[in-house]
Order: sequence, then structure tokens, then C-alpha cells
Amino acid sequence: MTGGVIIAYVVLLVLVGLYSARQVRTESDYLVAGRQLGPIVLGATLPATQMSAGTAIGTVGYIALYGYQYNWFWVALWTGWLVSMLFVAPKMHEFGRTHGGMTIPDIVGARFGRTLRFVVALIIVIAFLLLFSAEYQGAATVFNLVFGISYIPAVLISAAVVGIYSLSGGLFSVARNDMLQMVVFVVGYVAAAVYALHAVGGMSGLQHRLSTVDPQLLHVLGNSHMPLGTLIGFSIGTGVTFVAYPLDAVKFYAASKRSVLLRALTIGILLQVIIAFTLGIIGSAGRALQPNTNSATADDIAPYVALHTMPPVLAGLLMAAVIGAVMAVSSSIIMIISAAISHDIVPFVRHTPQPEKSRLRSERVVSGLVVLAGVALAVKPIGSVATIVLIVQQFMASTLAVVLIAALNWRRATVAGAGASMTAGFVGVIGWYAAGDPGGLAPVFGGLPLAVIAMIVGSLLTGSAPAPTVVDTPTPATAGSTGEAQA
Repeated sequence: MTGGVIIAYVVLLVLVGLYSARQVRTESDYLVAGRQLGPIVLGATLPATQMSAGTAIGTVGYIALYGYQYNWFWVALWTGWLVSMLFVAPKMHEFGRTHGGMTIPDIVGARFGRTLRFVVALIIVIAFLLLFSAEYQGAATVFNLVFGISYIPAVLISAAVVGIYSLSGGLFSVARNDMLQMVVFVVGYVAAAVYALHAVGGMSGLQHRLSTVDPQLLHVLGNSHMPLGTLIGFSIGTGVTFVAYPLDAVKFYAASKRSVLLRALTIGILLQVIIAFTLGIIGSAGRALQPNTNSATADDIAPYVALHTMPPVLAGLLMAAVIGAVMAVSSSIIMIISAAISHDIVPFVRHTPQPEKSRLRSERVVSGLVVLAGVALAVKPIGSVATIVLIVQQFMASTLAVVLIAALNWRRATVAGAGASMTAGFVGVIGWYAAGDPGGLAPVFGGLPLAVIAMIVGSLLTGSAPAPTVVDTPTPATAGSTGEAQA
């Protein structure tokens, strides 16, 4: 019964993708759903993109490992979204409406020139290919536990499903499947939290069991498993990352109008509040049920709770929710990487404009290659799901977020400042990792301050003229291109 629910859900994802294919006629349809999404669909697809394998599996495992304190992750994430609502989302939407923007590198190019547009696109490709491999790992975990399918075949099945519906319907099918995924996710994880809590004897039983396993799991601000400095650094990195997280930010372009976008963000935060509570219960109860959990087995907590505390149908729904989370993020990763390559990198090396049909065909071809690249990287994963997600977030917060926020909000920002900021942030994170996370602090402590300082110093002290602001750049003649500052 559990397996039947998962199979039915996966088939439905594919059918939605094939149905949505009829609406895709242009590159804009493929990448930003023709800028037609309403508040409900957009409000579901934004948090669905964040509810990755790193959330459905990794966050549950981290709560089991590190205790209550790990829930600060959510406070940081919501703070990032609130900042985005004020300083990023409305301006990105306006840029898309007036300049035909479809990617984050479009904005960077409009402010800071084609060279930095290329660099940002390259960063996005590298970072999200790594994240792609993490998503496949999450799907493989579920297929192995439910069906006994070994790792490589499970990765191939995941790639086939997400590839079919992403390439068919573009963001139309991705957004619709994300809405379906959020319904399944909320129902499945709420049910799992109820059953998990019952299995440990309610809240009082949970508290008692955790205090027996390890009293430090009850601490809310730092413990020997994760020092306070690491917790703060992780929270800062998460918050800054989600101010302008590329997988979410590019969907700001898809809103039919500004008011729709703001309503969608509000809906997204409300959905996240519900999910945050359920994941906290599942992770904590899972540790109480599996007291010997360690870093090697933490990713198994959510599937364990489903298969050992829930009726088969509901267990299948929870496993389908995990699969859905993987598919939601994987499909968004396909879209953002293919857009970075076809829409941003290819025009950098090939100056001859492509006809509309050729651009759409190129997007689909590149999307297919991205699916295969994700499979290749997932064959030999570099770490656990949650570890890969954390690494990507640290780099995004320290390289891309500062530049995008400055591009949209700081008129004094210059090309020199933007280039210095990305370089300093990247070097700072690498250096912090190489130094072994001094003081137990997360690498964002090394990268983010340097990125901010470099942006300010590079912009104010180099003598360069400020780059034209996004609203000052000329509106292009065609909606499929974007104005760019001269590098």
C-alpha cells in the first residue's frame, strides 16, 4: 500500500508535466510561466522550492542530531523572506516586467556588465549542480527503504521523472506540481508529527525520552553537538541566503502582478510555519525512537518514522511528500541551471541572437544535459544531503546575495565593488573552511563580512562611476533580452 501511493503520486507528476506542455511556446513560457502565475500557485511553489530533500530529510535528521536549537533555522529563513519582501522581490518583479528579465544574472548584467553576469551565472551552475546531486540522494533513500531499489537505479528513476515533467512544461508544470507537492507535504508531515508524538507518549513523553537519550538535545541555544557560534553562523547564512535564494528569486518574475507576488510570499511563510512545527516534532520524536542516531544515519529518521509509526497509506503519503520535495527542488534546479547556461552564458560567448524557437529548443536541450549531469554527480556524492545544502547556502550568502541586494537597492554600487564583493566572499568562505572553522563558527563568518566590506570599499574608494541602477537602465526593445551596463 505504501509503495502504491508513491507510484500513483509519481505518475501524477508526469501527467501534470505532459498536460502543461501545451502552454509552452516561448522561452518566457518555459522559464517564467509567461509571467501568469496567481497567488495560490506561486504561494505554493515558493516554499515547495525550499522544502527540498535537505528539508524533508536533512532538517529532520539535523534536529534529531542537534536537538531543539536547530529550529532557529526557521527563524532565520523567515527573516530572510521578510527582508526579501521589502528589498528584493518587488524590484525583481518590476525588472522582469519592464526589462524582460528572467534570471538573476540578467539583473547583475544590467547593473554591473556582461562579465559579472557571466561570473554569477557560472557560480549558479556550479553551486546548484552540487545541490542537484543532494536531491537525488534524498530520492534514492526513499526508493531504497520502500521498494528495496539500490542507489543507482533509484537515482535514474528520480532523474527520469523530474526530467520528463520539467522538459515538457517548464515552469508551468514545475509550479503546478509544486502546489500538489505542498498539499501532500503538509498532510503527510502533519500526520507524521501526530503519529510520532503518539509513539513517544505525547510532549511529556518526548521530553522525558530526550532527556534520557541526551539532556543537551533540549537546549535551545548551543550545546556540545553544535556550539552557539556555529548555530549563529548557520542561522545568518540561512537568513541571508533566503533573502535572494536563486531557486525562489527567479520565480518572482512569474507573478502576474506585484500584489500577487506579495500575497504569494505571505502564503509561503504561513505554509512554512506549519511545516516547521511538524518537522521539529518528527525530528525530536525520531531521535527518541532511535537513540543511537549519528551523522551517518540521520537521513533515515523521516523514513523510519513513516514506516514504523504510521498506517501504510499515511506512510506512503509521507514518503510521497519526501519524493515530492525532491522533485520540486530538482525541477527548479533544472530550470535555473539551464537558464544560466542558455540565457546567460551562451550569449556571453555567442553574440548572434537566436530566434525564439531556437532559444526554447536550446533551453530544453540544456535541461536534458543538466539532468544527466546531476546523475553523474550523484553517483559518488560528496557528503550527506544536509551537508551539501549547508555548503551551497554558505557560498550563496557570501557571494551572490550581497551583489544582488546591492544591485537592486544601492545606487552607489559600482562594477569594481561588485567584483570585489564576490571575490572576497568566495575567498573568505574557502579560507574559513581551510582553517577548520575557527572557534566553531560557520564559514559565513569568514565570507559574508568580507563580501559586504569589499562591496562598500570597492564602490566608494576606487573612483569608479556608480553603475546605472536597474530602474535607470534603458528598457530593451524586445521582452526576451535585458539591458546591460557596459563592463
